[in-house]
Parts: sequence; structure tokens; C-alpha cells
Amino acid sequence: MLRLVICVLICVFSFAHAQNGFSMQDSLDADLNLVYRKEQYTRFNIHVRGYGIAFGFGRHKTGTLKQIQEGQFNTWSHPKSSTSVSNSNSDRPSYEYGKLFSLYEFTYLYGYRKTLFRKEDRKAIECRHHLLMGPTLFLAKPYYIEIEQALSNQQYRIYSTRFNNDDFNKDSLSVYGRAPFTTGINSSQWHPGCTFKYGLSFDYGNSFQRIRALEIGMQFTQVLPIPGIDRIQLMYQYPAEKRFFNFYLSLILGYKHNRI
Repeated sequence: MLRLVICVLICVFSFAHAQNGFSMQDSLDADLNLVYRKEQYTRFNIHVRGYGIAFGFGRHKTGTLKQIQEGQFNTWSHPKSSTSVSNSNSDRPSYEYGKLFSLYEFTYLYGYRKTLFRKEDRKAIECRHHLLMGPTLFLAKPYYIEIEQALSNQQYRIYSTRFNNDDFNKDSLSVYGRAPFTTGINSSQWHPGCTFKYGLSFDYGNSFQRIRALEIGMQFTQVLPIPGIDRIQLMYQYPAEKRFFNFYLSLILGYKHNRI
């Protein structure tokens, strides 16, 4: 349900964002040599361990160099995570066996993007690359499941717990399903980090003012130690991690302008 809500919000925002770009004067778009000083964009990410969204701003420093500032949100999952369904009730929410934390990344990025090949006409593709870095905050929310415990007189008790011992069996009927998202949120942990990101993007749109681009790249995040904690353990019986690396693919939608 949460993923469905996120997808709907992304689609609504994308449509509104695109409409904002479409409403600008088409007469400016006809000038092939016009360099727009600023740009705004939204980036939708899919990476090897999750998905996310980012909002960015760009400002020209030279004819081919832009200063970029970006706010980014990503979800992270463990590479070995797998989704299961309760054997006792298939209508219950699915759960991830062995999962200890749901991990969310909030990052501010700053850096520069350089145009390698400029778009000379509407049918051309503009190629750029960038290098960004900045601080990161990971939010690790404890992950809970619901257990169905048999009592006397054919009565059952359902309670929330975590995958923190060897008493769980994936094939057992005791796992009732995933607990509500708010369960355990008060015990969430914040972990600081530092992120480095490199990307190569291709603007394929048929407009000089609107941005329609695909981006591929890689991101590396180092978790910084805090008293007593320097790693994040996402899965039971798997080592905790302090370095997060991924490859990503992004769709970028935005527009350029010369407004103050």
C-alpha cells in the first residue's frame, strides 16, 4: 500500500512539474544559441537495492559547466532479502524474512556538471557528466512482523516482534504477516554518512528549454561512526554494513529558464 501511494504521488508531481515547463514561452525555445542560466528538475531513481526521488537546481558557471545542488531520497534493501506470505492467511501483508531494519537515505549533494556534447538541433542528444558529493542521513526504522500464537480453547493471540533470534521458521504457520509501518518507529536510529556520486546523462528531448533525460551512474556512501554504532545491520545473520555502493538508472524531467 505504501509503495502504491508513493507511485501515485510521484506521477502527480511529475505531471504538475511537466506542466510548469510546458507553460513557458515557446518563442524562447526557438533560439538555438540561447544559454539558459538556471534549471530545475526532478529525478526518479531505480537502483540495484531500491528506488528513490531527487529534486535539483542548476546554475551556469561557464558555457559548458553548471553548479548543481540536489536533495535526494532513496530506499535501501539487503541483497539477500526475499518476500514471503503467511501460510495461515494469504490475505495478510507480505513480509521480508530476516529483515531487521527498513533503511531510508536523505542526502544533500553539491557539485558540478559538464556538457560533453551540446544539443545543436532538436533531434540531437546532449551528453553531460557530473560529480557530486555531500552529507547523508540514514534512517533505520526497526522492522516488525506479527506472530500468531495459539492459546487454549482455539483462541489465538497476535503480537508484534522482530527477527532477533533463532525461533522463527519461514515455513511455520506462526508468522501472521508484516506489522504496520508505525510499529517501532519511536525506536528508529539516525546514522550520518558521506556520499559521492558520479553520473552520465543523455538529454533526448526535442526541446531546448524542457529537460527530458536518462542518467546512469554510481553512488558510494560511507557511514560515519557514532558512539557505540558504526554499522547498520539490515538482515538477521548477515554482517552489518558501513559502506553502501550501487549503480542506478534515472529518468530526469525539468525545465531551463533565465528568471531571477
